Amino acid sequence: MRELKKLFLLLVILPLFIGYIGCKEDSTTDPTPAVNEFDLAVKYLEDAKLLDAFAKVITAENVYLNLDTTGSKQYIIDIRAAADFAIGHIKGAKNVAMKDVLTHIKSLSPLPEKIVITCYAGQSAAYTSSCIMMAGYNNVFSLKWGMSSWDSLFAKDVWLKKMNNTRKTEFVKTASPALPAITTPPTLNTGKTTAAEILKVRIDTLLNTNYNSQASLLEADVYTNKSKYFIINYWPQADYLNIGHIDGSYNYIPKDAFTSAKYLKTLPIDKEIVVYCYTGQTSGFIAAYLRALGYNAKSLRFGANSMIYDDMTSNKFSASEIKGYPYVTGP
Repeated sequence: MRELKKLFLLLVILPLFIGYIGCKEDSTTDPTPAVNEFDLAVKYLEDAKLLDAFAKVITAENVYLNLDTTGSKQYIIDIRAAADFAIGHIKGAKNVAMKDVLTHIKSLSPLPEKIVITCYAGQSAAYTSSCIMMAGYNNVFSLKWGMSSWDSLFAKDVWLKKMNNTRKTEFVKTASPALPAITTPPTLNTGKTTAAEILKVRIDTLLNTNYNSQASLLEADVYTNKSKYFIINYWPQADYLNIGHIDGSYNYIPKDAFTSAKYLKTLPIDKEIVVYCYTGQTSGFIAAYLRALGYNAKSLRFGANSMIYDDMTSNKFSASEIKGYPYVTGP
């Protein structure tokens, strides 16, 4: 009888013990809770006040005056094609493909005080510098007007051909449509769990994207099918109303419009977003910022300069912007 009681107790206790062990093992193998990558990235960029620092441009005059410091204090990266770089470039500039710029900067030791990125018109340089700033570098500038401001050799087939009035009669001066309601933001799926890691993956993707074909477009592309795009005018309200704007475009006012506290989440995730400004440089910055967060945003190249040039009172390219500074040739 005593043996039967022992057996009975064993049969009762053993399943409980096994269950306890199973629960204990389960508790140590629970998967890491999923993170909201979008929210982490937004908070990181907003804490760093990236939108306040955006559109950091530097003039040709400033770069030229500091050419004797090139290397340690001023470091120039030219992201144009190698063939164009060989035709002419700023003395001391390094020719680096856009996809390799971040890696190149990481290899610099010590890090120069100021990094200047230049391109043809200043727009892909602005896009690139936006990416580099999001990677944590706050000493990056894009050359205003790009190499077009350095000498006429570089301007003749770029900015000097883009000062147009093709949409002069099509701009309107109506009030902005009401901004859309708050909607679900993009979903980022990098698989990373920290903001820095998430943004590293996103920035690598952006830098490996062809700027002209995938991250920007021309005014003719927009006007061919305006209903296809969610068009953003990125100007102060006074200019939106007084200079005019693309009919149907929404006025998102710099600089805090694309913060989580304002209107970031009013942007659509099921439509191409086109951002335009005066020159295409600021919109290049913003397009990169929004693309890093998962929006299908593009910059309208050459901005209002390519649409209503004569109606603009400032932020216009002109022959006076071409400084005629010396340049060197070869690789």
